[in-house]
Amino acid sequence: MQNEGDVRHQGGFYRTEHMLAWLMAAVALVLGAIGALEAFDIINVGDTNLATSAVTEPRSDANIFADGALILLPALIAAFLAFALHRSEHHELGGDMGRASGNEPTIGDGLAAEDDLFKGEHAAAYLMTLATIVLAVVGTLTGFRVFDKGNTFYDGLTWLMLSFCSSILTNTLHSVGHHLPSRAPRYLTSASVERGMPTDRGRPRVSPR
Repeated sequence: MQNEGDVRHQGGFYRTEHMLAWLMAAVALVLGAIGALEAFDIINVGDTNLATSAVTEPRSDANIFADGALILLPALIAAFLAFALHRSEHHELGGDMGRASGNEPTIGDGLAAEDDLFKGEHAAAYLMTLATIVLAVVGTLTGFRVFDKGNTFYDGLTWLMLSFCSSILTNTLHSVGHHLPSRAPRYLTSASVERGMPTDRGRPRVSPR
């Protein structure tokens, strides 16, 4: 399932996802701060309506909270994406230091089928990440009536809920480590102390393969 070239390829995925995880974390922090300031009525980024009207409703506690929620929810969604992208250990498999689960193949004809599932789910996770971002942007802009003055907060909330669902699916699909094959550890430990070998604090000394 892994060879030298594929290990380097997986290393590229690892570094890219790790960088994107930090980016999503930064986006979550920025949006969280802006959303909180908006909800506390310290700043006013935009105004949403709770009822269908082309005219902006007078600001009230409900409207102010709705304005903040349209920013706080994308912050929460970005945090979920950061969590998904930071779970990139499945790209560390390779060589004697390979890290993998101890699962046997769970479907199909063995490791080839598991490899296909790994690649398919991983690609689907990337698609769900893109869908999550698009839905979050559409939801925020819809809630703030950028597309149509007749849109309400609830229109935007619907799109944001779809985005939130998509972010959970991203985490689900990106948890693909269980499709990796088991790898033997770099060192094998004997159950009994080899005769004539010293021990460290009563433990058997580890012998290389």
